[in-house]
Amino acid sequence: MYNQFMKYLTFIVTMFVLSISAYAQDNSQTKCYKIGVWDNSIPSQAAISIVEEIYERNNLCYELINTSLEKARHDILVNTLDANIWRSDAFIEKNKQEIVHTSPLFALGVSIYANTQRLGSKLDKSQFKGKRIGFYHGDLHVKNEIEALNAKAVHSESNQHTIKAFINQRVDAIVITPLLFQAHKTSIPSDMIIEEIPLTSLHYRHILHKDNAALIPSLNAAIAKALERETLEERIERFKSTSKSD
Repeated sequence: MYNQFMKYLTFIVTMFVLSISAYAQDNSQTKCYKIGVWDNSIPSQAAISIVEEIYERNNLCYELINTSLEKARHDILVNTLDANIWRSDAFIEKNKQEIVHTSPLFALGVSIYANTQRLGSKLDKSQFKGKRIGFYHGDLHVKNEIEALNAKAVHSESNQHTIKAFINQRVDAIVITPLLFQAHKTSIPSDMIIEEIPLTSLHYRHILHKDNAALIPSLNAAIAKALERETLEERIERFKSTSKSD
């Protein structure tokens, strides 16, 4: 009787453990990764499409969460967001204890766009000493570049706010990627004479909370295939065409 009871108890325990294991495996497979997104300009939509593709290539469920830059930063560090759509290398270096990252999604040059009515024309980098230069405060590397010019770095919450500060002449110049500047160019008054001075380049990578580190190899493999199929520049042109037709 005792032996039969022990066999029955062992069977029950074994079935319980197997069911828990199966549930955990199934739960892992059906997890939907929450990705913070904070910019919906055409260049950003094109870059977002790369991230969407790399998740889809791996049959991973994902959800794009519209949020602010600052909240996305906070939420990934405390693990209430699984990922941020992209971040610069400066952000990654600062928070490397809490996050993991993919290979670059894209690299972009950034330029100074100066209001010549305030600063004059034929400018070079030495002429920005003491001037107010606006930037998108997610780009920490840009802040360092501005300060290296002995200029005052004035941060904004988004690229749109950076452009608006420039239009309203709250800053003498801004630092932004040419792609984003072109996307917002129609909002700049036609009588505002602007000069572009190339500054530096930035790499942007998809980042995840460190608990999701196991995804990195498969996401990296998918990035290579996604960019081989369609580059960021090609995607931007496609989104522009779609926007015009709408």
